[in-house]
Amino acid sequence: MESGAIARRRYVTKASLDHFLRSGAAVSEVFEGNMLAGVVFLTIMRAGVQHLNLNPGPGGPGEDGVYDDAMRRPVSVMSVANFLGLSYETTRRHVSVLIERGYCVRVGARGVMVPASVVRGPLLERLEEASYSATTQFLRTLRRGPDDLLG
Repeated sequence: MESGAIARRRYVTKASLDHFLRSGAAVSEVFEGNMLAGVVFLTIMRAGVQHLNLNPGPGGPGEDGVYDDAMRRPVSVMSVANFLGLSYETTRRHVSVLIERGYCVRVGARGVMVPASVVRGPLLERLEEASYSATTQFLRTLRRGPDDLLG
């Protein structure tokens, strides 16, 4: 591989890691220092609408970009644990805390879901602000990089 390509790859890797760490710090802050609970929450939230994002069609998100609860699918604690590579018990404990705090709801015997009211609420507003800030900083870094990586 040519040295310029290696330098670009390393630059992007460093910028990506900075973005990841800034985003992780924001999740940790919003979830009162418990980054893992935040990651479990985000996994539940995204998994519940993954089928809608992969197959866009009629009945999309509302004007604010949020899907109604009727369109969301509950996810099992086991599927979250498997996806994150965590033990079931660790994941279950975090899910229990999320339910206690009203961030998730239990649906049926084994499923959980992040309701649209939470997605529209102050918790996600804080995460969105932090994510937007981290992402715009990431994009600015890429623009300043070698060969203007964003074109």
